[in-house]
Amino acid sequence: MSNIISDYEKSKQLGRPATFKYANIIKENSDGVNQLIRQLQKSTAYDDMQMLLFLLFITKNQSFLQTILNDDSYPVGIRSCAVKGFLKLETNEQQTQIFIINMVNNENIPRL
Repeated sequence: MSNIISDYEKSKQLGRPATFKYANIIKENSDGVNQLIRQLQKSTAYDDMQMLLFLLFITKNQSFLQTILNDDSYPVGIRSCAVKGFLKLETNEQQTQIFIINMVNNENIPRL
């Protein structure tokens, strides 16, 4: 287990929010962050899912944010945060319009 994963697990046990700490070290340790993302994908804890979204947003991983949106196994709140993150990262206006149209027409998308 990499150092970043063990640090994250320790901070979870202590009840400390780890997002600010990891925002500063992502650029320095991209391999460790990728390992943490893979580990968080397996978790069903809501806090881990929030951390996963945070890491995906910071690393600008739009494709996985779309995957979360279309996956019924994630809670509605997490899926809606994935949509917000995707729309913030998308710079192409045409792609944004296509995404919104597809989202409106998709019956798999939860309605809040």
